[in-house]
Amino acid sequence: MFRWSPRPIPHYLIVDPRDATCEAELAERAGTGQAVISRIESGKLTPTLAVLERLAAALDCKVILDFAPRG
Repeated sequence: MFRWSPRPIPHYLIVDPRDATCEAELAERAGTGQAVISRIESGKLTPTLAVLERLAAALDCKVILDFAPRG
């Protein structure tokens, strides 16, 4: 199951850790490796815009960048 992270911006997609097949499926659909998805989720890798666009396409979503004032 895919769900959005409640982390502060930037928000990263999280795959339910109990369902490794979802992580593998998402990686395959996005044309990347499962390790990349895992590293993004754990905060060890900051995805490029290109990777975010591939993840969004794999999920039939779009990437939206939003700037907001600090504070």
